[in-house]
Amino acid sequence: MKSRLLQLLYEKKDEAWDYELVSQVLEEYGKSNKRWRWTVRFWTAELVSSGLFHVTEVAVDDGTHFGKGKVLYRFKISEEGKSRALEYLM
Repeated sequence: MKSRLLQLLYEKKDEAWDYELVSQVLEEYGKSNKRWRWTVRFWTAELVSSGLFHVTEVAVDDGTHFGKGKVLYRFKISEEGKSRALEYLM
């Protein structure tokens, strides 16, 4: 699933919010509970810390996505992320 996050952002060729990526991955893998939502969200943080994603925008959740007051992140794939996506996933 973590590699699918990388692939999704690569395919978008743009930016995406964490809740968009999380929702799509969970739908594709048939997962829906809170534990999986937070696990996939944690993986987005790992992708940032490994330099494959860059955070381009931050917002505060109004309660629609992860919970009122939670921080939302908008990501863009890095050049390293693009390279890894092409090397491993395509």
